[in-house]
Parts: sequence; C-alpha cells; structure tokens
Amino acid sequence: MLFKNLKIDGWRQYKNIDINFHPRLTIITGANGAGKTTLLGVLNQHFGGITPQLIGVPIIASGGLKYLSSIWGQKRVGLAPNNYPPGMHSGTINIGSVEYGNGTISQINIPENTGSIYHFQFNSMQSVKGASISSHRPIFKYESVSTIPTNVSTKSQIYQNYRNSYINRYNGGQTNNRTETYYIKETLISLGAFGEGNAVIQPNPQALQLLEGFKNILKVVLPKNLGFQSISVRMPEVVLVTATGEFPIDAVSGGVASIIDLAWQIYMYDNDGFPFVITIDEPENHLHPEIQKSVLVNMINAFPNCQFIVSTHSPFIIGSIPESNAYALRYDESNKVYSTLLETVDKAGTANDILREVLGLDDTMPDWVDAKIESIVNQYKNIGVNKENVASFKQSLIDAGLGKYVSSSLIKLVEEYKIIDN
Repeated sequence: MLFKNLKIDGWRQYKNIDINFHPRLTIITGANGAGKTTLLGVLNQHFGGITPQLIGVPIIASGGLKYLSSIWGQKRVGLAPNNYPPGMHSGTINIGSVEYGNGTISQINIPENTGSIYHFQFNSMQSVKGASISSHRPIFKYESVSTIPTNVSTKSQIYQNYRNSYINRYNGGQTNNRTETYYIKETLISLGAFGEGNAVIQPNPQALQLLEGFKNILKVVLPKNLGFQSISVRMPEVVLVTATGEFPIDAVSGGVASIIDLAWQIYMYDNDGFPFVITIDEPENHLHPEIQKSVLVNMINAFPNCQFIVSTHSPFIIGSIPESNAYALRYDESNKVYSTLLETVDKAGTANDILREVLGLDDTMPDWVDAKIESIVNQYKNIGVNKENVASFKQSLIDAGLGKYVSSSLIKLVEEYKIIDN
C-alpha cells in the first residue's frame, strides 16, 4: 500500500495543500517554518513507533490556561451535532485527507478542544508498510564491540534493534549507552563471523545472504569516486575496503556515514519484497553537494520497491530526478502556505536558479557582498554615469575583491541613477 494524495487546509499556516505522490519519489521543499516536517508527520503516523506530537497554542482565558489547535477561517465556526460531515464527529474538526493506493480516502481530524499535546486522527486509516528517517543522523564514533550475538537475527529483528535505540535516544534515554551505529557494527561482525563459517563453525546461509546483500547495496549508494569494494570483519572491528584505501567503519566521513546509515535502515526494513514507503527529512544532511545530486538517484536504484517521500532545502536534491513530483510550499499575500507543483523546467535549472525561483531567495550572494556592493553603488549613483565614473566604479569593485560582480553591479548602478535622475 502506497500513498496517493495529501490535502490540508485551514489549519496552522496551511492553506490549500494538495500533493499528489509519485509512485517512486515525491520531494517537498520550502522555507524554514513552511511546514515540510509536519506534512511528513501526517504520513509517519501510519508507521507506528514515534507518534508525531502536535503542540497546542497556550492562551490565558477567563477560565485559566487553555490551548488552541490553530484552526482558522470558516472552520472556527461551531458545528451543530447533526451537521458534522462524514468522517467527523462531535469534538473533532476536519483539516484534510489522505488518499491511499487502493482508492480509500481517510479524513484527517484534530480534537476541537486540545490539551498541550494532541495528535492527528484518521477515520479510515489504511495499513501502510513504511518507516520514517529523521533529519538527525547518528554520529559514527568508535565503540568497542566486546560480545556478539550467536543467534543470527532476521532483517526485521535487526531493524527493530536499530529503531529501538533511536526511539530511546529520541526520548532522552539510553540503551546500555549503545548508539544506533553500535548495532550496525555489532550486526556486521555477527554476520561476518557466522556467515561463511570455518572449519569449526557451520556456515549460516541466512547471515551470508544478509551481509552480501548489504555489500551490494553499498556498491550502488556510496559515491562512485570512493570505489567501495567490500566489508572486511577483523575481530572486533569492521573495515570498509575501497579503491581509495581501507577505513574502520567508525572513522568514515560524515557524508559516508550518513549514506551508510540511510542504506542500513532501508535495507533492513525491506524484508519481504513488497512495496513500502520511506519518508526522509532532509536527506542532504552531512552530504557534499556532489553527493546530494546523486543520493536519491542511487537510493531509488538500490530499492526498486520503495516509494520515497522527502523534504529538503537542497537545490541539488530538488533537481536530481526528473521522473518525480516536486512541490514547493510558498506563502501567499496573507502569509498562509500553499503547495505548488514544480514543472520540469523548474527542476532543470542551476542550483542558483532553483534557490531563486523555487526557494524564493532574492539573490544567492552572501549578505556581506550585498552590503559592500550597495555601499559602492551609493558612492557613485549621485555623481553621474559617464565613461570615467564607470571605469572608477569597476575598479572600486575589483579593489574590494568583487570583480566577478561587475556586470550585475553596473546594472544596479544604472537603475538607481535613473531613479535619482527622474
């Protein structure tokens, strides 16, 4: 079961959110505060584990402290008990809907009267096989593995060990001080030790298959210039063997660690070959721009049964795959957020084009450059635009280390001079 459509309107900052999910990849982008992560939270509630918490807005009322659910517009009008639409009941307010691959549409409701924390409610929620990956990646740090399990776990057990560690960390607890990456290392050692076996230990085909499968995934998803070749278990350590050298898994770069972590979660979750959904909040985290351009391409190739739904700020992610649905969350004149589908021409632009046209940046220059150019323009706009002044203006930019901005700055000078002249 996959997701087909999401609609939300009249709640918090949202006005007319309408997203059709591509069967392979849907990208949601927009400024901070536009609500990308919250939209993923609507989907993530289908997967179990961590239920997205919605925080009520506190107000001081005549009866004391109360919390609002951020409903606005016509939905603030009270409904008579017999006038609730299908999917709603007294005490809830409809804010949108989710449509599934089988055609079922479930209304998304929230409590009319909330406490400090409340949750989404679905009147016809379908069973969706999937998992969510947050924007916070675990840190790969050295951890000694002193013992390894002698019983080789199944994929689902391996995934659950990882997930439990993450949930425990999310909730502020600890699991014997063991991180998610500890379980990756421990599992790889166990699979390596018992997979092929030796003269004393009988081979375990299941362990060997799991290990070889993960190696094959890494060959697809890791950067090609790294030249990944294999995983070598050297008790009690795990080493990545690559064309550029051998590295303990604890010592890989942040970008490589991030990709290994993403691949591990998806690979261990995908245990039956049926279609499933993976949501990723900001997959670009820790990744070099060159890798950002290929990370989703590689993930889609590595996991052909997966529907990816991601949120991002990266122009390299947005334009990485033409066969996708990409939506920008934008603010209207009333500062409410609506969704708009990006056409292929929007996704085909350069990084600077996407930053300006999709993410709404006025320009991509650092603020200090803007300020310096503005200062130089102000020096010259009042003394006239002639051959000598233009030459001096250009030299001032060059002396300030801004020679690459001469053309655009000259246009700015002429425009501002015309305003004064008029």
